[in-house]
Amino acid sequence: MSKILFVTSEAYPLIKTGGLADVSSSLPWALQKLGAEVRVIMPAYHDALLKAQCRKTICSFHHEGNQVSIIESQLALSGVKIWLIDCPKYFNRPGNPYLSEDGGEWPDNAHRFAFFAKTVVEISMGRAGLPWYPNVVHCNDWQSGLVPALLSFETRPPRNRIYHT
Repeated sequence: MSKILFVTSEAYPLIKTGGLADVSSSLPWALQKLGAEVRVIMPAYHDALLKAQCRKTICSFHHEGNQVSIIESQLALSGVKIWLIDCPKYFNRPGNPYLSEDGGEWPDNAHRFAFFAKTVVEISMGRAGLPWYPNVVHCNDWQSGLVPALLSFETRPPRNRIYHT
């Protein structure tokens, strides 16, 4: 059975700025219906945490000097598990995932999503203390673009890395 970690920066109905959120909700559901064991993973933005129902913290660890928690919830309707990477320093901000309330880009976006990618790698490699880790990592859009590159430096990475734009 394929164990797929679906890496995205947004998923409907938790956060949506465009079509990526729709794909990040529907494709994992379709993969799950085909028999795959799927986990969607994304940053724990302020608004996403407010909308996530039945959430629970499933692990906590230190990464790059930051306390990180993985919060598990489910996507509405499909029941697909979603993991939210909670690191308030990077993700608990007003506005949308990429822009502040005044419409300007967050000046540290590159650093925020590099941190996100590095955290995903730790989870993918089984170093975050979770009992589940993938054999397929499916990345979506620029926010997760470093994940396949970083996994290529690992000695025993998940066997398949997929990058989708």
